[in-house]
Amino acid sequence: MGRMSLSRAIIITVVSAAVFSRPATAAPWYASIERFQDCAGYAPFLVKSDGTIEFPVDQVDRIDVAFPYSRELAFNVILNSCEFRNQAVGPEGTPSLQVELLNVLWRQPDHVLVLKNLYRRANLAGKLYALVGLYDTHPQEFARLARKLKRTQGSVVANNGCYFSSVAIADILTEIENGSLTAAFRKVGAYMTWHPDNGHGSSANNRLKLPARGRPVADGRRRTRAAA
Repeated sequence: MGRMSLSRAIIITVVSAAVFSRPATAAPWYASIERFQDCAGYAPFLVKSDGTIEFPVDQVDRIDVAFPYSRELAFNVILNSCEFRNQAVGPEGTPSLQVELLNVLWRQPDHVLVLKNLYRRANLAGKLYALVGLYDTHPQEFARLARKLKRTQGSVVANNGCYFSSVAIADILTEIENGSLTAAFRKVGAYMTWHPDNGHGSSANNRLKLPARGRPVADGRRRTRAAA
């Protein structure tokens, strides 16, 4: 009888351990990517005390961009962006790196969770990219977050073709809400013939990668004209 009780006790202990000792949940792949710059007060240009004009540099332009793009690169660049660059930047109207990278995040199987986390932690420009991404993937969450962002009544440095200037958040939200920005950004993804393998690689038919699209020197002159 004593042996039977001991055996039952051992079985109960083993079963209880199996039920209650659940393996720890692994952190999502984007959790360890941190914001390294704060864009508060970021402006198209700064007037120094001596009257000269200085053009700030978005630090994401210093990130080494390797091709094929990884999901980690995509999240890092958009998370830290201070400028909202759309699908037509510069005199040639070429898509910005950020637009291409948003297409990388769109193709992740967990893209909705990725975009929600991006919105929560990103600078203002990154929040707008997250909303572009959520517009047609999670309309209810998009609507909720867009209403929240509208209440800030702030502005963000954004490109308008060749020029960079401060643009009201409400104006960009209008372009997202009518679907035009999301459609334009997805159109960019149509020529990206490579397909990320959950961010770790891509197929052999990668298109030729152009140099990372930082601002050319001429943008300083464009900004001066925009500010005039």
